[in-house]
Amino acid sequence: MDRTVGNWAWGLLGSLAIVITLACPASAEGAKAWRQWGGASRDFKVADGVKLADGWGADGPRKLWSRSLGDGYAAIVSEGGKLFTMYRNGDEDVIVCLDAATGKTVWETKYAAKTHPDNVLNFGTGPNSTPLIIGDRLVTHGFTGVLSCVRLADGAMQGQRDVVRHLGGWVLKWGPAASRVAQDGRVVGVGGGERGGGAASTPADGKIVWQSEPLEVSYATPVLIDVDGQPQFVVMTAEEAVGIAADGGKVLWRHPCKHKYRNNCTDPLWGPGNLLWVATQQDAGTRVLHLTQSGGKTQVGEVWADDKIRVFHWNALLLDGHVYAASGDSVQLLSAVELATGKVLWRERGYPK
Repeated sequence: MDRTVGNWAWGLLGSLAIVITLACPASAEGAKAWRQWGGASRDFKVADGVKLADGWGADGPRKLWSRSLGDGYAAIVSEGGKLFTMYRNGDEDVIVCLDAATGKTVWETKYAAKTHPDNVLNFGTGPNSTPLIIGDRLVTHGFTGVLSCVRLADGAMQGQRDVVRHLGGWVLKWGPAASRVAQDGRVVGVGGGERGGGAASTPADGKIVWQSEPLEVSYATPVLIDVDGQPQFVVMTAEEAVGIAADGGKVLWRHPCKHKYRNNCTDPLWGPGNLLWVATQQDAGTRVLHLTQSGGKTQVGEVWADDKIRVFHWNALLLDGHVYAASGDSVQLLSAVELATGKVLWRERGYPK
């Protein structure tokens, strides 16, 4: 299957192709940049003031250009009329910059990255993580665990670090999928391993600013939340949701999210009333947690849990107190779930994972 991008970027399976469509008359200011996984606010919502089309018509949006790249799941980020992503070509990772108007290659940066013996390759060799634009740098995380920092203007390599070899990270069998996120000019991500779980570094030199205690990280991207004035990242491990202080990496709380496959792939959602939506693979279903501060400590309570609301390795969207996602195992139905209660308001066929 091909992966396409319109005015947003999203990942499907298999070899990478890009199709640019004239999908909506967005304002130049509002559509100017999409610098990280999930966009400016990391919630997959466009900025206020961006005008969306009411419909595409029977023929769909008009195609401006298309081209093939290589294998990968990484989504696309954009800034200044340029598109940035990465893909695999044999045993190489390729970081690429394209002109958004024409699809022509502006620059490519390649490096050798052989897979690990423990990797499972029958679903592809990624990369699974979406690049991050931070300042004048582009940070990427390849399928084998290699972090790279290149210059945005020309792709010149500014530094590399192998999370597995240099930081003692775990070899995730499906390949790392958590994207790096920006916070206060730092790059925050997860690697796992004996030395630490989450970490923050400076993009200029890759210096580690803080690193959490060891965590067996999974595939979801960390989510930044604010619990009554305390900023913290929610990290999904193989069996838990974990809160890490955003100003130093201290583990603040843990909550079990166990299931038989030990893969937690879906990003949590942070909603009004300090409610945290946490979906896990299949048999564990979905739960909503309530987080508060008491005596300088974060208190965590489970509001509801439903093992029939099953969101695995795809995204959910939180809007006006409701979560929209494909839910199910062999058959997925687009569902609307009330965040505060877990009540399923409706399900509809035709929009699978």
